[in-house]
Amino acid sequence: MKKKININIEEYSPKNNAKDTGSVSSQIAILNARIKYLTDHVKRNRHDNVSILSLKKIVSKKKRLNKYMVRENLRIKNKSIEA
Repeated sequence: MKKKININIEEYSPKNNAKDTGSVSSQIAILNARIKYLTDHVKRNRHDNVSILSLKKIVSKKKRLNKYMVRENLRIKNKSIEA
């Protein structure tokens, strides 16, 4: 059974929209909440290998999104400097 994790996406959304789960900052916020929950779960259930694997996947995805966010912000800054 999957546990529902509550998070206020409006805080992280650039459009301040509660349904905007597609933006990079919103996705990172959602992943942070899932990482926090899974970390606590793995601390209690040390032999739950499926949760450990999914935690590693989520951390990897967050890392890739962070790289993308940095790369896109630099691209936007470079366009504004050239203009």
